[in-house]
Amino acid sequence: HAVKGKVVDGSAGVKGGSLSLQIMDDPLPHVVVAEVDSTGQFELVTIHQGKRIAGVPEGKYRVVYTPATFVFGENVKVVTLSEIHDIRGPQNALTLDLSKSQ
Repeated sequence: HAVKGKVVDGSAGVKGGSLSLQIMDDPLPHVVVAEVDSTGQFELVTIHQGKRIAGVPEGKYRVVYTPATFVFGENVKVVTLSEIHDIRGPQNALTLDLSKSQ
């Protein structure tokens, strides 16, 4: 299932970072990730047997955002979004708003 979208903080897109998603309803874990570009846009991929595959398996996911400005030894504001996202159907568009998170 293709998933594209944008990460925002309020009304402004974030400037880079990464996403990781944890599937909630499948006993077999999938590695689902995305790089967030300088405008906040992303496209999810699944890593399976060392290969990057476009899209993600159907299911409910918890999303974790890590900002691009990571300096070792400094506190990083990693954000776990409180909303669970249900990925169904061939095309999915998400807007992930960090201001509504934990």
